[in-house]
Amino acid sequence: MKNFAFEKQEIKTVPVSIENHVYCVKASIRSVKAIEQYTKNMKPLIKSLTSESMSKKQEKELRQSVARITERCLDALVGKGTYYKIFADRAIDIAEHCNLMSFVFDQIKESASEYTA
Repeated sequence: MKNFAFEKQEIKTVPVSIENHVYCVKASIRSVKAIEQYTKNMKPLIKSLTSESMSKKQEKELRQSVARITERCLDALVGKGTYYKIFADRAIDIAEHCNLMSFVFDQIKESASEYTA
């Protein structure tokens, strides 16, 4: 029986341009796990947005949770401190955070489709 031949390959990076700065997202298992964790953690928060009886305190806690989850994911995808570089001096806006992550995920998806097509 013939043995398998393996080649070590470089981890591909996906360039993502945000606010006139290009960040390199590593296409790796760690990135996939970070995206899965982000999605898992955001689902209940997104559902809670439909609550019409949310107090100001609950809204603040929700924004802080979204920021914390986004920070963890960006740090895992791009590197520590990325969240603060992007969101420095900005109020926490849930839609902005979600839109940014959707954009990053779409860029990764587009890059992956180039290799699977």
